[in-house]
Amino acid sequence: EYTRMLRDFRGHAHYLDSLTDQPVIPDQWQLERLAIVGLSRELFFFTPGICSADLGALTSRIYADLPTALTEFLSGLPPRARIALIPEGPYTFARLEEESLATA
Repeated sequence: EYTRMLRDFRGHAHYLDSLTDQPVIPDQWQLERLAIVGLSRELFFFTPGICSADLGALTSRIYADLPTALTEFLSGLPPRARIALIPEGPYTFARLEEESLATA
């Protein structure tokens, strides 16, 4: 189900709009959370071994080799930028502490 949804993915807003008045599909939450973040943040993906045809509209920021992914990602960052690398996205819960927000 997730692979099919990802292949059909046409953009963050389009995907979220397509959920309106539709029954819930198992595993849609993963792509839904990705789309919500993608509306406000630029996302980069390092996806070795995955065919670009299986990635829908995500292909503009998909990288099959780590050096290229890091070069592209780091080239657009301002000095002293803070980043998060999430190796197991669906198994990670990230949050910022209040004090971190004040210094960001």
